[in-house]
Amino acid sequence: MEVIGLWSEEHRREDGDPLARWREARPKTTVTRMRNDPYAQDGYGFDGEPQRTSAMAVTSLVTSLGCCIPGVGLLAAMLGVLALGLIGQSRGRLSGRGPAVVGIILGLIGTVLWGAITVGVLQASTFYTKQMAPVAERALLAAAAGDMTALQAELTPDAGADLDPAHVRFFIETIEAEQGAIQSIETDFGTTIEAFERIYGNMQQPPQGGTVSSSSKGDFAPVPVTLRCANGDVLAWPIFDADGFSGGQVLLVDIMVQMPDLKAVALRADGPAAGFAPAFGWQVVTPESASDTPPPAPAPDAPEQPASDPAPKGVERGS
Repeated sequence: MEVIGLWSEEHRREDGDPLARWREARPKTTVTRMRNDPYAQDGYGFDGEPQRTSAMAVTSLVTSLGCCIPGVGLLAAMLGVLALGLIGQSRGRLSGRGPAVVGIILGLIGTVLWGAITVGVLQASTFYTKQMAPVAERALLAAAAGDMTALQAELTPDAGADLDPAHVRFFIETIEAEQGAIQSIETDFGTTIEAFERIYGNMQQPPQGGTVSSSSKGDFAPVPVTLRCANGDVLAWPIFDADGFSGGQVLLVDIMVQMPDLKAVALRADGPAAGFAPAFGWQVVTPESASDTPPPAPAPDAPEQPASDPAPKGVERGS
């Protein structure tokens, strides 16, 4: 029985091995030793193409160096993951696993740090607007209304016991004499920044800061807010007792309000605000200093003008 595709014994004797000609005609190949990459052979890929570095891996590494910028670290990590995927599918044609891994690590570190900072800022902002600002507003409005009981409820027991009603009246009268009646407190950061720019931008000479006095050294937290008055806004600095934050108590120890011309007035006569003001370059206004201030000098009288110029000698009027 004859089988197609097979050479008979006669043909083998005449022509020899039927595959000999095909073996001689095919190109010669050299088998090289395999490296760590199962597809990389002496700088060549699986199909003999030269191996090159992944551009995306290099981009991931370069981008991760800017992980201090919000969002850049996450972008670097994503590029590194994509680069590893492309390298794995390239069958040895792409290299660059090292840069891709470094880009992923640095990108993740930057992302985690910025995430922690963002969460901390959001928590601090919420605590400021929901806890601290309402206490300061209630205290200032109670002081403006002369309600000592409501004012003492927003202060620590020691600060409330040291409160002088006469000095509280001086505190409110000084603010209203300059800015008008107190209306409310603005807790928006943009409004506070605008108040800073308006107050310090109009100063011909910047304030020269000093040191905090020993009486004001303690675990206090001064926080700026915008005090909205009838004639304009001023900066108020409620000073909180930071020791009470851990226990959930948000109470004041003093309030300092910044007035024009580098002056400040404090809620308490001998509270910590009087020691903080020199550190900001402000002069604290007290009842004694206000009484010692001389009244403004009256304007000099204008010289009297003659009714008419005298006529020259020898010339009669009307001629």
